[in-house]
Amino acid sequence: MFELQTSNFKLQRAIPALRWAVVIFVTMRISLSLIAALALFQFPLYPTPYYHDVPPVPPGIANALLGVWQRGDTIWYTKIAMRGYAQGDGTTVFFPLYPILMRLAGKVFLGNYLLGGIIVSNVAYFLTLIALYKLTQLEFDSQVAARAVVYLSVFPTAFFFLSAYTESLFLLFAVSSFYYARRGKWLVASIMGLIAALTKQFGLLLFFPLLYEYMVEREFKLSSVRCNVLFVFLIPMGTLAFLLFRHFCVGDVLWIVETYRTEWGVHASWPWNNIFDSLMAIFDTVRFPPLNLEDTLVRRIFYNSFDLACVGLFVLLSLVSLRRLRLSYGLYMVSVLFVALTQSFRPPYPIAALPRYVLVLFPGFMVLGTMVKNKALHWAVVAFSTTLLALFTAMFATWRVVA
Repeated sequence: MFELQTSNFKLQRAIPALRWAVVIFVTMRISLSLIAALALFQFPLYPTPYYHDVPPVPPGIANALLGVWQRGDTIWYTKIAMRGYAQGDGTTVFFPLYPILMRLAGKVFLGNYLLGGIIVSNVAYFLTLIALYKLTQLEFDSQVAARAVVYLSVFPTAFFFLSAYTESLFLLFAVSSFYYARRGKWLVASIMGLIAALTKQFGLLLFFPLLYEYMVEREFKLSSVRCNVLFVFLIPMGTLAFLLFRHFCVGDVLWIVETYRTEWGVHASWPWNNIFDSLMAIFDTVRFPPLNLEDTLVRRIFYNSFDLACVGLFVLLSLVSLRRLRLSYGLYMVSVLFVALTQSFRPPYPIAALPRYVLVLFPGFMVLGTMVKNKALHWAVVAFSTTLLALFTAMFATWRVVA
């Protein structure tokens, strides 16, 4: 009887998570697909698209449904899925799990790797909504959980979850690793962290938060530490395995930062230097000359202002998470944000990727759900963020760089 009651209780807790996931996923999938397709027909494409020997989607209905998502790093993942890694071609900065799954799914769809990647991302996004709801419900309540998944889904760059990018897949395993760690299931939590480390460079940063959670469970007593603490050390093994594969199987340098510098022009710099350069690049055209004729002052102000706004918002949310959440969440927030801000992209947009990177800072959306309690403020946040999301989706579909 007790086991039956426990099963019913778990089912009752799972149903709201599933309901919210279905509603949000269907709404986002349909609405963003329509926005992207309309943008393709209403606005001119940015003049410098690139496909890196990956066949572009032909014009017509296929282009409206799939081609609008064949942008940016999606092409690199498709290239890896089709041909694998190669030394010196820029592919070895991309972690392997997503292109592997993209290849497997693409084989199912008769060699359509783009469709395969989109399917992988969409399934991962749907499961992420369920996982984040359940984790937030575990820490707070169902109302905060509902707001957290909504704010995550309407964030201005959330269209990346539905495109062939790694954000949804990584977020699924990062959230799951925390969820199982909070329930004391260390083997499962560590495996989730290991898979996250094979998906994105930020996966390595799950190690210290989960190790901290383990020590909290053991009340920081070394005498209470058991052999299962070794499970947590599976997480850095994922990153190490990829670095060794790059070095011995592909022939690339072991230190991935060097590959970023030589093949992508991405340099390591202190976060405050990149933030300062992003601010100064708005008006200092002598130090930061225009990239091309379309790199106008208005464009520069818009992009850099949004980048800096993301920095300010998630620094604030990181500080709030240190007060309202367990320290492990704050460790994750601060470490990911710090590492993301150390990557200096080409001027005059030194932190151009940050609006996409912050999507994986799920504790920020959890605490945002605790901060916005007024209904009017809630709908104002949703309306403002959704408007930007529609704009950025249209920009992405027409080859404008968003993040």
